[in-house]
Amino acid sequence: KRGRVVPADLAGMPLEWRRVRVVVDLSADRMVVRDGRRTLGAFEVGKGAPATPTPTGRFFVTDRLRFGQGSPYAPFAVGLSAHVTQLPASWLGGDQVAIHYGGMGAVSHGCIHAGLDAIRLLQRRVGLGTVVVIRA
Repeated sequence: KRGRVVPADLAGMPLEWRRVRVVVDLSADRMVVRDGRRTLGAFEVGKGAPATPTPTGRFFVTDRLRFGQGSPYAPFAVGLSAHVTQLPASWLGGDQVAIHYGGMGAVSHGCIHAGLDAIRLLQRRVGLGTVVVIRA
């Protein structure tokens, strides 16, 4: 289920240029976090299962989420502007793609799974609006 559109006055918000970007290569099961030309980290990732593939394209970070101990998404996740179009009727988790902690391989409902080192780097360096490119 998607949220509703509400008016927002952005005139008073500062415009920021972000040098940090995230590139996910689904064919190599790799995620690279860069600051300009400098690589901050490269990590193995999990991706969507064949029935629920991770979408490809150019997206941005819309959410920064902290989770408590015991949550399968703990300790942190970033929500993206990407949405999954193929989900099973039994899935109650929504259609927004996120990068969060999880298993490797083609195992998710479209999200990108990463290990704790990758998640900690995202938490430190990836802000709202950061560009995330997902390639096939």
